[in-house]
Amino acid sequence: MTRSSDARTPLPAFQLGIILFIQAAEPITASVIFPFVNQFVLESGVTGGDERKVGYYAGIIGSLFFLSEFVTVLFWSRLSDRIGRKPVLLAGMVGLFVTILSAGLSKSYAAFALSRCIQGAFNGNVGVAKNVMVEVYVPQLCFLPPVWTMGNTFGPLIGGELADPGSRWPGTFGKIPFFIEYPYFLPCATASFFALLCSILGALVLKETHPTKLAEKRQSNLAASRRDYGSINNESVEEYPAAEDTSSAADASSPPIRSVLIRPIVISLTTHAFQAVTMESFRTLLPLMLSTSIHLGGLALSSARIGTIMAVWGFCNGGFQLVFFARAIRKFGPKKTFGIAYGSYAICFALYPVMSYFAKRANGVDAKVICVLVVQLSCFVLGAMSYGSNQLFIIAAVPGQNSLATVNGLTQMMSSVEHRPKQDTNFES
Repeated sequence: MTRSSDARTPLPAFQLGIILFIQAAEPITASVIFPFVNQFVLESGVTGGDERKVGYYAGIIGSLFFLSEFVTVLFWSRLSDRIGRKPVLLAGMVGLFVTILSAGLSKSYAAFALSRCIQGAFNGNVGVAKNVMVEVYVPQLCFLPPVWTMGNTFGPLIGGELADPGSRWPGTFGKIPFFIEYPYFLPCATASFFALLCSILGALVLKETHPTKLAEKRQSNLAASRRDYGSINNESVEEYPAAEDTSSAADASSPPIRSVLIRPIVISLTTHAFQAVTMESFRTLLPLMLSTSIHLGGLALSSARIGTIMAVWGFCNGGFQLVFFARAIRKFGPKKTFGIAYGSYAICFALYPVMSYFAKRANGVDAKVICVLVVQLSCFVLGAMSYGSNQLFIIAAVPGQNSLATVNGLTQMMSSVEHRPKQDTNFES
């Protein structure tokens, strides 16, 4: 009799839902500030009233987030090898809850930037959820890109619709001085509540998936059986091979970083870095373009309108990936799918000056501007397929099960290091 196969059986639907729920909390808390961060920077006074400097200081906030994520992501991945996946995921959720809540209570630029910096450190465990999925049931990885996309949809929607509630709903929130003094607390608190809910659900029902921790649990159960039923012979003990030497398994669970840097992994990580900087550059420039004044090259849209646009775009993106990604992989293969998808980003960036030109010419957002924006966002939806394609390259290149957490940590490090200041831009020609 053996239980060693249990670690590779598919997760029950409820457990799978909890993991995806936790995965969604990270993009929601990361993206909730996008619709109003530029307005916050302008209101904080750090720019001295110069709107052209908003992108620079907003870019610093974003870069601090990803810099701290870069510093901590490998630590979280390897820590999950030692203490298990579940406690690391829960620690990240609690950290996200506290830090995004503190961002909503920030009144100065420095306090807001510090909160986002610390939030990035807790967001460094983003790769651990992928470890859980791969350890349990690899095919369910197809759910991760749509879940991440949906998180990046609800985040801006929450940020855009709930920012500055005192001005939007003067009859209700406008009568509460707290929301006048802290206009961005409500969206941040809403996002933080989602992270808190994830931590509670995870603590109550999420199961550990790390193979070594499962073996330790079986050994503990065996020891309990000895106490309950008396001594058992050596032959019976040998029926539980997974519990023979969990300490040696733990030692092997975190291999040296150099040992996993084989050629396929290096190529996949490099490709992932280019893909990450391209995708994040576009996603960072978009709210800046939408919020900047028309005479400076933007569209002068409100935070609420920006949040709505990004939410609709995110819903379309998530639905498209869920319906067509697997079909594209089956028909074209990951390599060709990646090439076609990544090439569409060139159109996305080329349409920024076109959109600015039409907006200046009309002195507003007319039908031509809307058409260009729709084409641009549609091309990005196609381009987002490159993310999932490259994840397949990385998973296929992992040299062994004990290298999984390290490789996922390195993958996220490459993503984080490429998130440099990209908002130091104005569109004035």
